[in-house]
Amino acid sequence: MRLHYHAVATTYLINALILAVLLYRAAFGDHPHEHDVWLWGLYVLLLGSFALRARRLKRRVADLVIHAAQSCELMRVFGAASKPAPK
Repeated sequence: MRLHYHAVATTYLINALILAVLLYRAAFGDHPHEHDVWLWGLYVLLLGSFALRARRLKRRVADLVIHAAQSCELMRVFGAASKPAPK
């Protein structure tokens, strides 16, 4: 079983909204952009938070799958044994 990161709709919406505001301020802002560095920094922290939470969730799901497989007495298969034999 392979686990991948998949963002949900709210993650896309939040990112699109924040990025739109930041890009609008960069392109059409009337005032000097002394605070925009902090806003971009906060946005990067938010992205890092999303990535960390996704990684933690992926790890929890992997632990759950491993525990369920062990409860069913399944074994991990590695290497050539994990590939189907040619016909």
